[in-house]
Amino acid sequence: MPRGEPVPLAQIGEEQVAFLALDRDRPETASAIPSEQPGERPATEAAVLVVEQQVPFHAFSVRPKVVASGRPVRCLEMYLDVFDRNPFGTNCWLLAADDSDDAVVVDPGFEPLEVRSLLERAGKRPVAVLLTHAHIDHAYAAGDFADDDVPVLIHQDDAVAFEDIEAWGSGFDNPLTPVKDLRRLVGGEDLSFAGFSIGVRHTPGHTPGHCCFVTDAMVLSGDLVFAGSIGRSDFPNSSPAAMRRSLEWFLTLDDDGEVLPGHGPRTTVGRERASNPFLADLA
Repeated sequence: MPRGEPVPLAQIGEEQVAFLALDRDRPETASAIPSEQPGERPATEAAVLVVEQQVPFHAFSVRPKVVASGRPVRCLEMYLDVFDRNPFGTNCWLLAADDSDDAVVVDPGFEPLEVRSLLERAGKRPVAVLLTHAHIDHAYAAGDFADDDVPVLIHQDDAVAFEDIEAWGSGFDNPLTPVKDLRRLVGGEDLSFAGFSIGVRHTPGHTPGHCCFVTDAMVLSGDLVFAGSIGRSDFPNSSPAAMRRSLEWFLTLDDDGEVLPGHGPRTTVGRERASNPFLADLA
């Protein structure tokens, strides 16, 4: 979750959950919202999600007028698309080499049928799901999306969330749909999917097993860095010290590297190095 942004409210099953934006001067922690509060139901039921209020698709963007177009773009002979139509404004990224029928899907937190429809319209089929971390807004529907035939890869320290949510210790309700083929990462792997290579970088802080996924031209930063902001590190299983080390690693990347964040618009490493106030004392 980004720092200093509005509180997204959602109901999973029978309980509404709130994720509080980070404000170092406020004492509250993430908390449940009483179930009797009214809710509005979104257009589709794929994620069985009820939101208390309508939230812009990029609710977390620090530049709210800049949103994804919802249409595929071509980048360095790659297929690249984003699905962000969910109450948390979470970006689900779809990537493939232009000449490959296979695609990698990153953080399919919601609406698995809609995400599969995007791939089908592009003539792509999913061969792997990569999760930057196990928070509900990034990972809730991963099991439904993957179904029987697609593996889901996540760092071993966040894989715990699929097996024992109390042991993972997020501090709030974080239900996840079961995953049939869950594969654990340790960081440092070089994966080969969909016609290109993806490096796995363990970047803890936001969660114990948060990872970034790196290609030659871009980094999928999850909830590490956003355009003009960074992810929270105040959850019970977060680590501000680890977050600082992960941000220091981010700043070792080339300035022209494109950043595909977990929320909000695309940016570059150089832009964040120059203008992100939360990186100023690290740059």
